[in-house]
Amino acid sequence: MKRELSNIKVSIELSRDQIIEGYLNDVTPTSQAISVAILPANPELPIPGTNLNLHFEIPGVDPLVQILAVVKKACKKSGKCFLDLEVIDWHEFHRHLPSNLSTNFNRRRHFRVNMPRLNETEVSVLSMQSGRSLSATMLDISVKGSKLSFALDEAPIVGETLRIKFCLPTSEYQLELLATVTGRWKIKNARNCGVEFKDNSPAEEKPFLAQQKLISQYVMERQRELTRMGIKTDSRG
Repeated sequence: MKRELSNIKVSIELSRDQIIEGYLNDVTPTSQAISVAILPANPELPIPGTNLNLHFEIPGVDPLVQILAVVKKACKKSGKCFLDLEVIDWHEFHRHLPSNLSTNFNRRRHFRVNMPRLNETEVSVLSMQSGRSLSATMLDISVKGSKLSFALDEAPIVGETLRIKFCLPTSEYQLELLATVTGRWKIKNARNCGVEFKDNSPAEEKPFLAQQKLISQYVMERQRELTRMGIKTDSRG
């Protein structure tokens, strides 16, 4: 894996006349973090909190992939310089990874966070098969999918395709996604359904990757909030 990562060259813009070059050293999808090994040149490393433009030269991909990242730590190990970075536009970077690397990373799956109970996230649901309009409460979310709670007599069936509309608790922007029901189960006086988001948006002005990015940012913010409160956030889905 390390050898495959080292084939991905990285150029980092520190200023208009200073560029650091290196290669990808490590990737941690669950925290959207990467490590870049700096090629020998004894550069002046950026301080934590600095925003950087990164250009990746990925084999088989043309042109260069450009993303934004934030410096978390700069250090030296065994005579080499490393930058630990948090990638802002993770999905833009991830979708360009060679398929063998992307598949390997996806085995770790995606973190999922529970939605706040005090302000329940209401979801407008339309069945693409029956045309029924339903309402649901969102119980948790990840970039991959969500868990929805329906009234017992309204829950969709496994395999049904839904068009769902909702706002994240920290935003008034309405997301609109297609999702497939992957499972359902009864709990007390309701029926919960697991849904997986589909990579084709129902509205051209709301592309899937852009909406997935908003969800990813919310999940990361929620994780940090829970961590500060001393609550573990190791749920994946």
